[in-house]
Amino acid sequence: MHYLASECQCLGKLDRRRLSRRVSCQLLIREGGVESMGLFSSVRNVFSTPNSAPHNYRPSITEFQEQDIDALSRALKLEERGKSRGENEEPPLGSEAYDHIENEIIEKIESAKSRDAQAYADQMEVYAERLASLNFAGRISDLDLSIEASISSFKRLIKDGLDHLHALRRDLVENESSLRRFRERERREDPAVLRNQWTHAIQIMLIAVFGFIESISNAIFLAKGNEQGVLGAYTIAIGISFLNLGTSILFARFSTNLIHMNIFRKFIGLISLILFFIFSFGLNLSVAHFRDATDQLLEGGGLYAIQAMQENPFGLKDFSSWLLMGIGFLFAIFTFIDVFFFEDPYPRYSYVTKTARKSSENYAYASAQLTHRIGEYQVEAFEDLRATKDDLSSWRHHLGVILDHRARWIEAFQSQLDHLNRAGNSLLSIYREANKTARKGKPPARFKESWKMLRPSREDALPPNTMAGKEIDALIATAQMRLDSGMKEVSAIHDRALADFKGLDNLVPDGAFDNKVSSDAKE
Repeated sequence: MHYLASECQCLGKLDRRRLSRRVSCQLLIREGGVESMGLFSSVRNVFSTPNSAPHNYRPSITEFQEQDIDALSRALKLEERGKSRGENEEPPLGSEAYDHIENEIIEKIESAKSRDAQAYADQMEVYAERLASLNFAGRISDLDLSIEASISSFKRLIKDGLDHLHALRRDLVENESSLRRFRERERREDPAVLRNQWTHAIQIMLIAVFGFIESISNAIFLAKGNEQGVLGAYTIAIGISFLNLGTSILFARFSTNLIHMNIFRKFIGLISLILFFIFSFGLNLSVAHFRDATDQLLEGGGLYAIQAMQENPFGLKDFSSWLLMGIGFLFAIFTFIDVFFFEDPYPRYSYVTKTARKSSENYAYASAQLTHRIGEYQVEAFEDLRATKDDLSSWRHHLGVILDHRARWIEAFQSQLDHLNRAGNSLLSIYREANKTARKGKPPARFKESWKMLRPSREDALPPNTMAGKEIDALIATAQMRLDSGMKEVSAIHDRALADFKGLDNLVPDGAFDNKVSSDAKE
């Protein structure tokens, strides 16, 4: 994750890698199974993207077939049959019902009408399914629920993060209070001297180097007279170096009590310092006598060295023994000084200061990261809500396309019905004109009447329970207003969260700390 500039400023010169390891096991936001990123993705899922059609829509290419009047007339032989019946004065002058030829014409037209009506009904059913697949009312209801659920999740994440930040802030308050009380009680006016990890590494490395050099030098000096040579002497030298430097480290830690305020602890520190010099000097002097003894004797060197120490402690016979004693004692002193100033020498001052500083760093890191993350959530929420508005407009466009094609299909069917009605009258007219021409008398009066085909009304053409365009537009307007209010609500939640984070500073009374941790820490 990339950190904002404000977060970097907040962290200052803190070691981010060290802080990352320190707080990596802590959940800055306890997400409870909710994806931290894409919090409002469920809102976008209500409507599909414009690049993918939200229904199985394909514009219809079906066309109604026009009736060929001339072809039908020839197929039915209307002129010949009309002339033949006219010559026979049929149908009679007073007939009111259609004759069999007229009924045949009407049946042809009605058959065409039935075929076209079936095609019309099938296509209208497809349009109804397409409109039902859009399901604007249901999806807009889902949209409202998704917005509410996403906002609730956003609030819950902020609350969980605030609870965690609150705990870190309390730790900071307690640790800084502990540091302040420590400095007042121990009368420490100067800040604690803290070492960074590189300084500690150098100090530890120096002790290791001291031990290595001392063990090598001891092995070289003790090799003479040792039955196993350098290898056997080095085994003994390692034990001597471990004891020499180990006791120096132990005495150095106890000797820091010399600068303590308590008289009893000062006494412990003084005793530790005296014991260090006595033990270190005595140990290295004994090693030097042991070197003298092994130089003269192959066996019993240790016993001889103890006797020589008792009779004449400073009676070393070889300059190399004095050199061995000096190197060991000098390295012991160096190790003592190194450990004495490993941290601030005043007992527990470094520990209390480090604890307060660690709490401050953790709180600053957590606060910056949490602020950054809720800012990311706000930006993502705006993007998802704006994209949903665009998707909503796309769906409205798809709806308009379907309604437009459906309206044109209805008009086409109505035009086809008009065409069939005209075609029927045209065919009847051909038959009747041929019949009247062949007659000697008058034709039936009904020959002057036009035939009217039965046709469904326009209301019957619409599928049931279909929402009107105005109702859908009203729903879309309501959804867009809800999306706008959702963005405002997200922004308000974000601003309140930042105010709550800042309000955590009120946990510390004004003037509670005269010295901040940041000013207490120096390299």
